[in-house]
Amino acid sequence: MSKVTLQSINHATFSKSAIANAIIFLKTGKRTDNTPHFALQWKDYLDVKGGKLFLDGKRVIAKEDRDTYMRKLLLDKESTIPFGRTSGFHAISQKVVGISSRVWNRFLQKQRPVREIEQRAPQTK
Repeated sequence: MSKVTLQSINHATFSKSAIANAIIFLKTGKRTDNTPHFALQWKDYLDVKGGKLFLDGKRVIAKEDRDTYMRKLLLDKESTIPFGRTSGFHAISQKVVGISSRVWNRFLQKQRPVREIEQRAPQTK
């Protein structure tokens, strides 16, 4: 059983089908051909709550759901996630697994500025 580290987590691929197969593996305890490697490797660190997979207490996000999750997390009115590259990634990495700093940085680069600079009104004479 290998220890869960940030580097080993970032090397794992969390797709929707892999997460679904990992949940089935955890509920039944039976290994199949579809059981993902990360489920076998980190079996003691995985948990299922409300139909969602958690690794070491952090929710696992599928690669297909990354953009939607990050957009919701960043642009929600009640969000506490900072807009900075490093500070935002640190806040996200405390909550979820499956979003690397590279994915977070690319997502931020694709976003428009939250508030674009407005031009000054012309002064009247």
